Amino acid sequence: MKLSNKLEDYRNMAHDFLAAYGYSCSDVTTGLDAWTVAHRSGITADAYAISRDIKDAHIQTVLEQIFPNAVFRDSKRY
Repeated sequence: MKLSNKLEDYRNMAHDFLAAYGYSCSDVTTGLDAWTVAHRSGITADAYAISRDIKDAHIQTVLEQIFPNAVFRDSKRY
């Protein structure tokens, strides 16, 4: 299974987590904050459970779609 198949689920997880604190996905502007939301909302746990082949770069690709205003400074490593 590809993470892109879970994009809407992950977008909803991030939205629900942020909405509880009065924020939206467009409020996330740094990669660090995007990763924090991903960890705390359960996105990363779910992604890693899909396959042992899932790398941080795969998750970051999804996070870039969920958080369009976030700037990721680290380079991706597959």
